[in-house]
Amino acid sequence: HRDIMFSKETDDKPASIIITTLAAQAYNNQNDIAEALIDIILNMKKNIQIEIDGRVRIPNPVNPLENFADRLNENPNKKKNFYLWIEQIESDFTQAVQKSNIYQFAESIKPRLGEQTVRKALQKYGESNIVSSSKSLLKFDVPHKEKPKWNMNLSNSVSISGEVKIKNHWSVFSSDSTHLSPNLELKFKCKTNVSKPYDVQWQVVNTGNLPLHELRGGFYSSENDGGNLIRMEATRYHGSHWIECFIIKDNQCVAKSGEFIVNIQ
Repeated sequence: HRDIMFSKETDDKPASIIITTLAAQAYNNQNDIAEALIDIILNMKKNIQIEIDGRVRIPNPVNPLENFADRLNENPNKKKNFYLWIEQIESDFTQAVQKSNIYQFAESIKPRLGEQTVRKALQKYGESNIVSSSKSLLKFDVPHKEKPKWNMNLSNSVSISGEVKIKNHWSVFSSDSTHLSPNLELKFKCKTNVSKPYDVQWQVVNTGNLPLHELRGGFYSSENDGGNLIRMEATRYHGSHWIECFIIKDNQCVAKSGEFIVNIQ
């Protein structure tokens, strides 16, 4: 992303040592690569220190007396480019994660990461599950799916975990995983870095040859389970369905999880 953005201004592009240092400090053992990447992008600038005289300070983690930002302070153009890059990568990825499927995400981010890089990533992911996942996701572009009613300001992250109750025992299952049998209880939990208070809304979308009044695509409130905000569902209909979590704060959606796909045989 940095190299493409500054392909015509290589001398004053943000230094790799600064980017990798801020990224390492923003990493917080997230559940998966996608969550980690978004969290890193949105939290890198939190580790930039500003001294009393306005100088930027990014200490070397190994030797805190060394300031990796010395060249930013000496070169106003480097400093300007550094902050431009921080703002640009935040904007690019927060817009990209609002796309409804992986192909739209790829098209959104392709100008910033390069066509070859994005194509290779899609091909590599396709070796495991991009074909089935993407086809499923495209099926959810259905007319009964409601549009979010809040302003989207995706400055935070949220993830979903799913559990299924089989013979009175709750077991974890993954998005777009093995097909579940009908008439099972499901429980979805969210994990977010948004500070309280906030509201959790769940969008449930189903597909298939169902009567119109049975099709769902709207938003539902959370239930309280020992202080955890959860959503209870059940495996009622055959096919592929999804649930997505939205974190609402000050009447804005500040985080959304992406689709958790449930396959019912």
